Amino acid sequence: MRVRPIFSVFLMLTTLAVVAVLMPARASAADPEGPSRADRRTLTITQQRRDAGIVPREIIGANMRWLNTADGAWDPKRNRLRADVARQVRRIGIGSIRYPGGTIANVFNFRNALGKPGCQVSGGLLRPAFASISPDKSEYTIGRHAAFARMAGAGTNIMIPMINTTPADAVAYVKAMSQATGQKKFYVEVGNEPFLTRQRYWRAKPLATRLNDYILGGTRMPDGMPGDHSVYPVNGCNLMKPAKAVGGPNQTYRPRYTPIAPGTQPKVTVVTQSRTDVYEYVPTFSTCGLLSPQRREYTISADRTRIIFAPDRGLLSSCPRPPRGAEIKISYQSGRHPGFTDFFNALKNIPGIDVEVCSSWASVAFVERMNQLNRDYDCIAVHSYANIGGPTRVKMMYNQLMKAARSQNARLAYLRDQMRSSPYPGAEDRYFNVTEFGGQHSKRPGLLQSTFMREIVQGIHLVAQINQGVRVSNLSNFRAIFEHFGGRVTLSGRGYLLGLVRHLVGEQPMIAKGTPKGTSVVATRDGRKASLLVVNASWDKDRKTAIALPGRKGAMCVAVRTLRTEPDGSTRPRNASGRPLSVRAPRSLVWKKNVDRLSYNFQSHSINLLTFRPKTGRCGKVGPL
Repeated sequence: MRVRPIFSVFLMLTTLAVVAVLMPARASAADPEGPSRADRRTLTITQQRRDAGIVPREIIGANMRWLNTADGAWDPKRNRLRADVARQVRRIGIGSIRYPGGTIANVFNFRNALGKPGCQVSGGLLRPAFASISPDKSEYTIGRHAAFARMAGAGTNIMIPMINTTPADAVAYVKAMSQATGQKKFYVEVGNEPFLTRQRYWRAKPLATRLNDYILGGTRMPDGMPGDHSVYPVNGCNLMKPAKAVGGPNQTYRPRYTPIAPGTQPKVTVVTQSRTDVYEYVPTFSTCGLLSPQRREYTISADRTRIIFAPDRGLLSSCPRPPRGAEIKISYQSGRHPGFTDFFNALKNIPGIDVEVCSSWASVAFVERMNQLNRDYDCIAVHSYANIGGPTRVKMMYNQLMKAARSQNARLAYLRDQMRSSPYPGAEDRYFNVTEFGGQHSKRPGLLQSTFMREIVQGIHLVAQINQGVRVSNLSNFRAIFEHFGGRVTLSGRGYLLGLVRHLVGEQPMIAKGTPKGTSVVATRDGRKASLLVVNASWDKDRKTAIALPGRKGAMCVAVRTLRTEPDGSTRPRNASGRPLSVRAPRSLVWKKNVDRLSYNFQSHSINLLTFRPKTGRCGKVGPL
């Protein structure tokens, strides 16, 4: 065997030592043994409370649309609730489900969801606005929802439709839901996105006037949507396809919006291929027929919800009536429609039920107008979407989404400050709920479906919501929590995200100092326990951080749960037994007593939950949820 010269061995060892010194150490996710590096920023979970209450269980929630399968909760083929879906909901600790939905439920009739399901009218979005939804597509009734909520261990927050609902109806609706679910406290929002043009319905077109209509109610000549000047069948739920005259006596039709304003006389026009006739209003039919054979008349029902043409009786038998197939047009004033304040006053006075009433007009303009009117409200229900448009290149989309999410959060923080600075007594306790949130490409809505960048956006939203004291949060939509594989269902990446937030429930949000650049952080404490939820939204920058926990006594067990994959990567599991591809292996670390700070590397585009507990024995294994 050849013996290497001593000098050569010395040279080789020296070279290796120099290389070892000069080469940077490979970044690891956590290094609890060593001291923090000088270039690392210290992230401190202070002992100073945020102006936000204990993290409520309702911060974990989802928006459910009642129709068809109720976003997966109902199996119409087997005519039963999905127990497997309820188990997954219970697993991640969902605290509140929004019922019956948003835009689609703007004309929802709760009375047709009591007992045997009846038809419903679409508010738009999932079905054309005012289209009839048949009873077999509306089987997820209030009773079935209550049964599902019990199976899932979840509560219910309610959207109260305004377009076809009176304050008395709203009170009856809440009572019915309370009786079905056993709940004695509800968060309700009055209406859904009334500031949007496609959801103004009977309200005025100018935004300032429309806001007044929303708050105070009013009487208007509807002109917002095609078909507002047509008439419709009295029976059923079709308010989209205008009725054609059926011919003969006692023809009865309804306008789209009821009631017809008292003291007004609509202009009713009947159009055929050969002529156009104007019919005159009369309180009772008495002059047409033999006495006035050319006089065309109609009257209005006692409740002012229908127009009626001449019956077949005595001299009235020869009265002119709309011929079969004719088009009937109506120009009319509708109202008085109730406003937010009417609903607020009614809902705040239900014996035995505590109702928190939120406005769905989520803007500073609403706050300012309520201040001018000196009117009260409990909260504002916000829909927080980080929507983008334009380029579809991955990095550009990603950066646009992150910017849009932070912009939304800043807007909400400003809105909260404006609510609480009102001179109205008790205004300092006002808050907002987020009853829809998410992010998508406005021109290509499916582009971001099941990609990790969407989970990052929703993580940023949730961090801000917790820090700002949101009491109810509903992810859009309930279906997004799951992935379906044939008849089997498993949690999606967004479902796992909600599962991480579950660990913060019951803890007090604290001020976090030294937040690393590009991250969104919520820090909480509960006695000697503490938690950190950190979303690093940077495209390619890891954030090496030293974590400090003032008041810590002794060693701590640190449970680490992480969601991470490529921003445009699919998070869909490979099968119904698998986990989302964004779920990293959970770990358990020990933060030793004599180590002042815990060194941790928050990787780029990642969602991280660190929970700290006093070490009383072996730290043990950590589950993904």
